[in-house]
Amino acid sequence: DWSSDVCSSDLEFRSTVAADLVVDVLGYYRPTASASSGRWVVTTPYRLGDASVAAGSSANLTVGAPVPDDAAGVLVSITVSGVDGPWSIGGLSAVTARSGEITTNRYIVRPGPLAITSASGGQVSVDVVGWYTGASAPVGTEGLFVASTPIRVLDTTSLPDPLGAGVAIHAGWTVEIPFVMPGAGAVLANVITTNAHGAGDVIAHPAGRERGSARVASSTRAGAGSSGQIPIGLAERGVAVFASGGTEATVDVVGWFVGSAMASSSARPSNPMPAPDPFPGYLVVPSIKLSTMVRENVDLVNLDPVHIPET
Repeated sequence: DWSSDVCSSDLEFRSTVAADLVVDVLGYYRPTASASSGRWVVTTPYRLGDASVAAGSSANLTVGAPVPDDAAGVLVSITVSGVDGPWSIGGLSAVTARSGEITTNRYIVRPGPLAITSASGGQVSVDVVGWYTGASAPVGTEGLFVASTPIRVLDTTSLPDPLGAGVAIHAGWTVEIPFVMPGAGAVLANVITTNAHGAGDVIAHPAGRERGSARVASSTRAGAGSSGQIPIGLAERGVAVFASGGTEATVDVVGWFVGSAMASSSARPSNPMPAPDPFPGYLVVPSIKLSTMVRENVDLVNLDPVHIPET
């Protein structure tokens, strides 16, 4: 149960496995016909900074122009790697690093100095995704949020899939998701990736427009999966998902921001078929610490214990 001075709500979280859970409320939307403050501003995501941070130290950045000084909030995408441990902003956990993995999360901050503290050290990249207007903005409706029943617009394991039923996003491909949402200038979407083809990043962006730098998910190895929620500017051709390393993906639209779709100014993606992986290859099963060579025309992989290192 959660409440504030203007609203309250019962929140329910379900997990198919046992897990620890931390929930921080960073803000909320409330109904209004128009407003000056709190309206979402669509921009091409850009890199704010990169840093290597020692255990117990902070990456110190500044959120400045083009973000207005009085912006009500700035949405940043934080990507970390290193040994296990939390990264925090203002004493609240923003994202948790896992050894051997790349982890990404979105967080709302204020304009000005931004300190991101690491408990155990590692590398961090921060991208500005967009911001919410402040009190100096004119009164209007553009950027107001409208919640909706979730709509699945992409599922590469089945349908809908513009690439063809069950066709994954191969390495370097961009899948454009054509859909029309009258009165919307951006959508809020959950992006879920599974069975990554290899190491790489996933970026969601307006179809036919610049991708920007904000990753919604990343993987360091084949078979990995991740998920994240991110606002995506809406273009005439819809939205698009780019995967540098290849992956299966689903996209669910859970709301939208009032506005108008932008023009799709670049050509449609060509998505050439990737070259087949050459032999010999390697079969890697991290859960049992197995790594073994696979040669051409070999029907049996020998699970010789010599391939399994001592723990």
